[in-house]
Amino acid sequence: MPPFLPSKAAFFWSLCAEWAEEHLPPFDETIVAYLVHGAICLLASGDRAAATGMLASAVSVHRVAFGGGAYWLALRYRRELIYEPLDKEGAMRVWGMLAEMSGDSFQRTG
Repeated sequence: MPPFLPSKAAFFWSLCAEWAEEHLPPFDETIVAYLVHGAICLLASGDRAAATGMLASAVSVHRVAFGGGAYWLALRYRRELIYEPLDKEGAMRVWGMLAEMSGDSFQRTG
């Protein structure tokens, strides 16, 4: 199996997001999913600035589609970001970035 290359995966996710924006209804939840996974890959490749931009786009689309901001996106994607991530470290960094965007620490309870 070839090694996981986060920068190539991030490029793939960004292509998927662009395709979804062009071919699916505006603010489709698929766009958000592609952007979140792309941000995880960008962080894994060390490009925090690009990851922040991609995550901000995901928050914007999610806000229009479902309401709420970064906090609600984090709740919706908590499974991918906390419980079952492929890249645990990158996913936790995305979780932290969402917390920064919302001004909350997202403390886990229970």
